[in-house]
Amino acid sequence: MLTVSTLPLRCTSTAGAAIAQPASGGGAGGSPSTREGAAPTEKAASQVDYMRMMSGGGGGAAGSERPQGRGISRDELRAHRSPGDAWIALKGKVYDVTSYLSYHPGGARVLLGAAGTDATRLFQKHHAWVDADYLLSASTVGWLEE
Repeated sequence: MLTVSTLPLRCTSTAGAAIAQPASGGGAGGSPSTREGAAPTEKAASQVDYMRMMSGGGGGAAGSERPQGRGISRDELRAHRSPGDAWIALKGKVYDVTSYLSYHPGGARVLLGAAGTDATRLFQKHHAWVDADYLLSASTVGWLEE
């Protein structure tokens, strides 16, 4: 049975980018338990599941305790690089990606490797077509101070 999601999906550019097609067992990267960087006991989760959760359809508000709209120093950003407290900076914005770790297509370990850093270059290398601000907007902490 084919199920179609009604959640909006966006991409910033489709020029030269292949469109990933959903597949059973976790997609092109294999199931979450077998893809590189994924923990063997990791529960299967998708970005659609994450978007549902963040929009209130899956049980939980996104980081209601975090500060909004403030400057974040590089020292403060570096302090947030653990599985229970993971922040990244992308294009000058700082996001709390803790709740996104288990939804990352490459596995939590891959995303944790970038936690506490300005991951803009790494993100552009692997996800240039993805609109991170759209995907992570509910997890915005503030902006990266220079």
